[in-house]
Amino acid sequence: MINEFLNGLGTDCSTTITLPALAADPWCEPVPGLSQVWGLVIAPCAAADPFEIVSTSPPSLASGEIDNDAADNSKSRLLTGVGGVNEHEATTYEGAMLKDFIVDRTYTMTFEVPLGEAKTYDFLRTLQRNFVDMRFWYIDLANLLYGTVLSSTNTTQYGGIRPKMVNVQFPKSNARDGRNTATITLMWAADVEPPRYASPLTPETNCVPTPTP
Repeated sequence: MINEFLNGLGTDCSTTITLPALAADPWCEPVPGLSQVWGLVIAPCAAADPFEIVSTSPPSLASGEIDNDAADNSKSRLLTGVGGVNEHEATTYEGAMLKDFIVDRTYTMTFEVPLGEAKTYDFLRTLQRNFVDMRFWYIDLANLLYGTVLSSTNTTQYGGIRPKMVNVQFPKSNARDGRNTATITLMWAADVEPPRYASPLTPETNCVPTPTP
């Protein structure tokens, strides 16, 4: 399965590709945000999307859809850790007249998760069975969310990124200060990079005052 984040744009000779705008001032380059991935949201196929777009606003959390207490496939889960996405591998078709076509791109994300919590160990052992019946989103330290987010009125499609391979490694370091961790590897095929949005989940999400009546 190939994730078509541009809905097949550019694969048909009758389609004209129109380049979007850039920032008006090319000399003003803001400092880019931190790229390290800290959050991974996994939604089983039976679960509703945990993110939604209401009207034209940035994505928001769908109420109650991320629930780490869930013991079935009805809710999404949030894992925190340290991760990154490697440069993609392009699959090329050699066409006529010395033209080369990139027909898809394969992406690999690695995500290290601490194993201080026993439930995390059991959860990741289940993922280790190549659990691909899901989609996922990831969040970096620039507070950007990656993966398709759909309108709250869309009830016929699912967002996120569909993986083609999921694996988990449980390395055991022999260093004196080694810690128990697991590394999740997610691979997916896509036409281009996934869409990104301002994330409604940030590292500060769980540090807010409790509303008073």
